[in-house]
Amino acid sequence: MSATGMTMTALENPALRVLSFGGGVQSTAMLLMALHREIGPLPDAVIMADTGWEGVRTYAHVEWTREQVNRMTNGQVQFIVTSGGNIREDQIRQSQGAEGRVAAVPYFTANGGRGMRQCTSEYKLEPLTQAQRGLLGVMKGSRVPAGTQVEVWIGISTDEIIRAKHAAKPWQVNRFPLIEAGISRNDCRSWLEAKGYPQPPKSACVGCPYHDDWQWADMARNAPADFADACEVDDIIRRGNSKMTNDQFTHRSLRPLRDVKFAGVENGDLFDADCEGMCGL
Repeated sequence: MSATGMTMTALENPALRVLSFGGGVQSTAMLLMALHREIGPLPDAVIMADTGWEGVRTYAHVEWTREQVNRMTNGQVQFIVTSGGNIREDQIRQSQGAEGRVAAVPYFTANGGRGMRQCTSEYKLEPLTQAQRGLLGVMKGSRVPAGTQVEVWIGISTDEIIRAKHAAKPWQVNRFPLIEAGISRNDCRSWLEAKGYPQPPKSACVGCPYHDDWQWADMARNAPADFADACEVDDIIRRGNSKMTNDQFTHRSLRPLRDVKFAGVENGDLFDADCEGMCGL
């Protein structure tokens, strides 16, 4: 299966074995299972692509996870945080008229449409790829030597198997250890609880338009500084740029985020949902 850029078993002799860490439930459980030698082999590196706009709870969880990796492997496994830029600052800069290209975010538009989703590729996937190239010692713009294989662990569980995709580059081979082991997202939560580990926060950009009302309400209650920041940026990005003819909104209601009454959310009854969306695993 490795010739197709996807595998459901470990490669025999990859040049590099890396774990893609999003800070959410699945990638956290996958990583800790590896550290406990319940899945394997042990990766050479753990790589997180930081968009610059993760929630305060996610950043705290990333540091906690880094400590676990260092402690449990004595520094044998590298923990790398890479970045393709700051999505928050880039969106503000574009909305304030600065020149230069900025990756599009799939905001809701006043005409009933959506913006393009370029953010995942440019703030997540491309930085992860560049970090892998760096570990291989291949400079940007140079070719990865023929025959090189990098096994990339991705924390997709059995309940999201449709999201398992082939790797983008010919030298990458995506592997899905949770699917291999028949592990669901709920299984990940149960495993973490049984081991006495904290439940990771939902991982996604603070102002991600894929948030549902449960997630917005959870943020407003449990991370109010993040929610206030999301509202501030939502106000700023309304026009987007001078070429836009329709206002854009972070929330699907096409109302300013600070004015939205989150549908179906009862006080004291918040559901700690993970992002169904595209980035946080």
